[in-house]
Amino acid sequence: MKEFSSLNENEKNEILSLLKREAAKHALVLQNLTTWPESSKFYFLKRGSSLSYLHFSGHPAHQEGSATLVVDGEPAHVEMLFREVRPQAPFAVRESPAHLEEVVRAYFPEAKSKLEHRMDVDRASFKPQHKGDARQLQERDLPALCSFMGAPAQAAPRFIGWLKGARVFYGLEEGGELRAIGSSMVCLPEIFNIVSIETHKDHRGKGHATELTSGLVEKCLEFTNDVCLTVFADNAPALRVYEKLGFRIKEDRMWVDCGRE
Repeated sequence: MKEFSSLNENEKNEILSLLKREAAKHALVLQNLTTWPESSKFYFLKRGSSLSYLHFSGHPAHQEGSATLVVDGEPAHVEMLFREVRPQAPFAVRESPAHLEEVVRAYFPEAKSKLEHRMDVDRASFKPQHKGDARQLQERDLPALCSFMGAPAQAAPRFIGWLKGARVFYGLEEGGELRAIGSSMVCLPEIFNIVSIETHKDHRGKGHATELTSGLVEKCLEFTNDVCLTVFADNAPALRVYEKLGFRIKEDRMWVDCGRE
């Protein structure tokens, strides 16, 4: 087992090159290792061109509360990494292949899990479905964002980092109030990952999710050729929206809660 921070520059570049072969699959890990290496931890086993890893996310969104882990690779090697690194609960495992769920459960039998899908779209397959009603949110929109999130105006400092840190943060307004939001999280030349696509519970079924997501994806595709997202497999309404826009399921993933509320 090795740790990314202990490698020399040539060795680090070799690991990054392996991850970039499937940039959509490893998007969060790639951004962590290139943008927040100081707060990220990446433990790995490499056998030829086969790479298995256990990664502690260093993304600012994952630095409050319990840890967010990403795992990938050969089950036996991931199991070995769990035994050697011994992550302490509570933590959540995200953005990781579903076939590794048994490995996580062997380490933490009380884990609660849900199936997710990773869905991808590119410039060629994207099918725009928007009229231009959604727009980039600015710092002046913080009070509206607080209201949308059910938080008081004085909670604005909690959201300013999210708003400023996202390359693309879109909102859809109706009657002067936010009805839907969504943002980018991973912003790399190879891939953008979008997250937090949400329509206010009192205004669903009006096409806001389609309008917001379509505008968000179109903006992201100005910076990259590929956009991906992760959605719970039982979220049929969201799946219909994404498929209508040209997204296709590329990988089954797991969300596993290991003692995290």
